[in-house]
Amino acid sequence: MKAVVIYKFGGPEVLKVSEVEYPKLRNDGIIIKVLASSVNPIDCKIREGFHTKQALLRPLFMGYDIAGEVIEIGNDVKKIKVGDFVYGNLESDSAGAYSHFAQVRENAIANKPDNISFFEAASIPYAGLTALQSLRDYANLQAGEKILINGASGGVGSFAVQLAKEKGAKVTAVCNAKHTTMMQELNPDYFLDYNTTDFTKQKEKYDVIFDVKGNKNFDSCYHLLNSNGRYVTTEPTKGGGIYNLFLKLTQGKSAKYVKMKSNADDLDFLTKMVKSNKIIVFVDSVFPLDALPQAHYYLENNHPNGKVAIDIGH
Repeated sequence: MKAVVIYKFGGPEVLKVSEVEYPKLRNDGIIIKVLASSVNPIDCKIREGFHTKQALLRPLFMGYDIAGEVIEIGNDVKKIKVGDFVYGNLESDSAGAYSHFAQVRENAIANKPDNISFFEAASIPYAGLTALQSLRDYANLQAGEKILINGASGGVGSFAVQLAKEKGAKVTAVCNAKHTTMMQELNPDYFLDYNTTDFTKQKEKYDVIFDVKGNKNFDSCYHLLNSNGRYVTTEPTKGGGIYNLFLKLTQGKSAKYVKMKSNADDLDFLTKMVKSNKIIVFVDSVFPLDALPQAHYYLENNHPNGKVAIDIGH
């Protein structure tokens, strides 16, 4: 079967489509014929080797988001059945979504919403789970609270705006003015163009600042937070470890670094939101598997509306 692997860290050009072995079914495993995937910023960072200074000792499989058809299940699988259309994310120890076939555990997938495409479904898992868990578990966002979302037009940001609105929060979205049409669909309470407005210079106070873009920090946002305000980011802080939770408490204010966890129940929640049209999945563009280097380049350089999806093809 074909899969994208890297043999060294670097730019998009290191992504190579290679012939690899079909996965060996585990007792707790589900083998999926992957029809679609998507690109996340974390994929680009792993490709660059941001998490290590060591050279690769063996080929590294790439990609986390999947959508496709279940073709085999292990003996311990209880709910998912052969023939189910599913979506989810491969866990950190088993990347390889940019593949014809991938193996995943039952706690990391859910049945695909039947009102969206495979490309849309594959655009949900990593970004949607990150947004949901950031607002619920890290920010503890409550109805009526004021939240600023920096990077509102990307995958995580677009889900966060919609989830925060559904929660009943007052949402200020920060992104490029070129995404104005998208913002009209998302309908935040306020919109700031970062090209003309530095939100850290505003006098408005917030209960939560969700820094998806990661180009600010706790210190620059501290004065914008209410007395029990929470700064949450998907980017590692400059002084913190890459995979460690960063927590700083100062006079009731806090800063936290989010690490998303696979969770089938959370995917089921997102499925219900999508099926009831409470969440729109924004897919900016679709690239074929053999054009994955171009897809990575596009994500890194073009500020897409929502997600960049991958047509795996067979």
